[in-house]
Amino acid sequence: MSTLLQAVNSILRDEFKVHGAIRLEESHVLSTCEPIVLQKRGPAVVLKLDAQPPAACERTDCPRTFSVGDRIFPLFVARSGIHSICDYIIFYQHREETGNPVYVFLCELKSGRIDGSRQQIENGRILAEHIVRMAAHHQIDEVVREGPEIRYRGIIFAPKLPEPKSSSRRPKCPYEPYPGGMQDLLVVRCRAGGTRELHYFCA
Repeated sequence: MSTLLQAVNSILRDEFKVHGAIRLEESHVLSTCEPIVLQKRGPAVVLKLDAQPPAACERTDCPRTFSVGDRIFPLFVARSGIHSICDYIIFYQHREETGNPVYVFLCELKSGRIDGSRQQIENGRILAEHIVRMAAHHQIDEVVREGPEIRYRGIIFAPKLPEPKSSSRRPKCPYEPYPGGMQDLLVVRCRAGGTRELHYFCA
């Protein structure tokens, strides 16, 4: 695992990490979005942002729980869009040699319309940047502070989406920015279900 990924991994609570195989799935019981399995070639740190949080108090029988917004953005008012967040954040470096970028995948799973995904993906980008900066700030190693290049990519999975097309012989993920959105945040829309190579999204 690269120095940056080690730093990121060291500051994150274990309750929100996905260990082992990367299986993305919606938590809601009525979800119609099939799970997606991502096969990795290198180390990854995977966060499931709607995972079960720590208890609200020390009593084991306490019924109090935190909402997703309260545990991710506890300082902000519950206004439309502010508490929106993507389902998963994946920090991934498929090759650890010096000079290779670290990809941060902001993954959103949708059972229905994907119209509201932009706010979730962009808020995920802001949160991921904060995690990277905190990891670098709290590590003495200058390699982390200098850092590799970091590329942020949004991936939206939904049941009825067509497969993304690539014009080259070698498959390459056809990213594009949101119109009027963060221009350095590229996004792709993919059909949910099945198994995919995480390396495919490293573009």
